[in-house]
Amino acid sequence: AEREQASKSLAMMAKESEEHKRRIASLEADREQVSKSLAMVAKESEEHKQRIASLEAKLVSMRSAVVTTKAELRQQIDCNRDSKAALSTSEDLRTKAESKHGESMQRIARLEASLSTSDSLRTKAESKQTESMQRIAHLEASLASTESARKREEAKRIA
Repeated sequence: AEREQASKSLAMMAKESEEHKRRIASLEADREQVSKSLAMVAKESEEHKQRIASLEAKLVSMRSAVVTTKAELRQQIDCNRDSKAALSTSEDLRTKAESKHGESMQRIARLEASLSTSDSLRTKAESKQTESMQRIAHLEASLASTESARKREEAKRIA
């Protein structure tokens, strides 16, 4: 009877051991999937950082161009004013100078609109990076939970 009881106990322990092995294999597969997801998120995050850096560089370049253009336009406006004063007797020349001034103001408006678009793109890229970082944090928490479950399973198996 003891031998039969021991045999039943061994069979049950073998069955439990197989269940533990399957559970550990499942947890390992989950862990591998989380690791792959983390790697993908890290890659996406790096791509977003590169895109943000590129957009920031473009923004700096555009701001520099706007500053330069504004200085040129101010100089052009000053020249137009000088021309208007010197040629005040000629209505035709004065009309042309005013037209140049209007074109300059339109160019400034276009450049400022372009700068606004660049700021919007940078803001969107920063938002994407924030989303990526939140996803990484979620995946890290999931990995930690999986690791904790695996350790509990191992502790149960050892016990």
